[in-house]
Amino acid sequence: MRQRKDVFHRAGFRLAALTLLLTAAVAACSGDGFEQTDTVYTGIVFVPPPPQCTGCSGAGATAQLLELNQNQAPRVVKCVRTNERGIYDTSDPNTCPERSDGQLPPGDGRATVIVVATVNDQGGQIGGLISSRLEQAASADFNGTTHIACKAGVFLTAGTGTARDLGCTVQPSCPTGAVNCFPTMAPSDVDDARIDNLEAASQVLELHVNYTLPDGVDRASCAVIACTQAGAVAATSACLDGFLAQR
Repeated sequence: MRQRKDVFHRAGFRLAALTLLLTAAVAACSGDGFEQTDTVYTGIVFVPPPPQCTGCSGAGATAQLLELNQNQAPRVVKCVRTNERGIYDTSDPNTCPERSDGQLPPGDGRATVIVVATVNDQGGQIGGLISSRLEQAASADFNGTTHIACKAGVFLTAGTGTARDLGCTVQPSCPTGAVNCFPTMAPSDVDDARIDNLEAASQVLELHVNYTLPDGVDRASCAVIACTQAGAVAATSACLDGFLAQR
């Protein structure tokens, strides 16, 4: 039990409570709400304290299931509402059918997706990356740590664009010798090992970030990308602290 708690904290609440897994399994077996072959994600949204996230609440929030795309913005698959305890369940009714199609890629292969909840009226968000097999139930909790890594995952697949200087650049290709420039990657390359490195680095920065606005974590996400070499290696605290101190 202690080992599970250690992993739970180190990875930034990536694994949800066992009760949620059991709930998803029972629903899948009963056929009430979704079929066994449906891909379902469940978990809890934990918001940072008020000084870091003004007006934020995980209860009654709109949570989006997003499919990552290389060199394109993530695609909205479905929207659901969290309940009064901040629990999201993507088998719930779709609340945004006008801008989503409700479909993930066919088959039962592995896929990396994002679930992100809008937690205040200023557009602040808390979400995370999930790498799991399709056509199964998966569970992941989200907090400030996972959200920094989540935004890093978006940057690594979609790119950072050029509108702002965040300290890193992610684009289709990088000039030779470019500093902190990384080529975009396929969503399938953002696997569990890479997510672990991104989240471990994000945990170091979590208390230094303001989540009130939707772009509040962007610079921290760039620090995580640069100091993990796009998630390929474990970051050092010296690199992360030094990155943020430069700006």
